[in-house]
Amino acid sequence: EALQILAKEAGVQLQNRGPVDRTAKSSQISAMEDAQSFFRAELLRAKHALDYCEGRQITPEILSEWELGFSPNEGTALTVFLQKKGHGLRLCKELFLVDTDASGGFYDKFRGRLMFPIRDERGELVAFGGRVIGSDEPKYINSSDTPLYRKSKVLYGLHKSRDAVYKARHAVLVEGYLDVIACHQAGVNTAVA
Repeated sequence: EALQILAKEAGVQLQNRGPVDRTAKSSQISAMEDAQSFFRAELLRAKHALDYCEGRQITPEILSEWELGFSPNEGTALTVFLQKKGHGLRLCKELFLVDTDASGGFYDKFRGRLMFPIRDERGELVAFGGRVIGSDEPKYINSSDTPLYRKSKVLYGLHKSRDAVYKARHAVLVEGYLDVIACHQAGVNTAVA
């Protein structure tokens, strides 16, 4: 894993001379990245979500920079997408992307929400937070601990503010995703949540 990180930072492509070994972690990361691409594409189709973002002064540039997405308010849109991509739904449940109902069927964990990808300090996608658009409850749904993510170990936005925090020797801790984004917009690039 360390070799892969260093190769990525150096712009070097590793070659595997043996059979392709798809480790559990690479399968997990692949499922998360596919979910992220789904959420990003869905945001472009969801006028009400884009209108909400505009009302919150979240510009298209900010949407792109912070990689915001949208989960449609449908029962199995992401579930079907991930299954078509070849991801096992039990793995996706471990990653807090889907859940099971009383009959054992799978459904989307996040529905009708603006999606915030949560990346670790290295920039690896490890979780999601979803904010409801409208007045439904709960207002936020956040990934629980998963094989990739420990809530107590990850600060939202640290991958973007890491260098500024190191240089300033302090961080500004705020409550939520939109607070971090607003701080960065205002030039407070040491903000994390």
